[in-house]
Amino acid sequence: MRLLTHLAARTRAAARGEASRETAWRSSSRKPSLTPARAAELQRRVADGDSKAALAREFGISRDTLYRYVPVKKRRAGKLGK
Repeated sequence: MRLLTHLAARTRAAARGEASRETAWRSSSRKPSLTPARAAELQRRVADGDSKAALAREFGISRDTLYRYVPVKKRRAGKLGK
């Protein structure tokens, strides 16, 4: 019975848009992998032409994370031979 009362209270709070005490601490986002200064350094070094795989190893992040900090310009599909 006590569990049902607790669940009902959480459901009502969620309907009102309020976070419960148990989930309030979870609302904070994850800590960024790089500080703004390190992210700027990473972007500069990619622009200088350093290897992305080597930079990811050096900064201790995955290549997927590197590409979140340094978006790749997509190439336009064009005709071959032009």
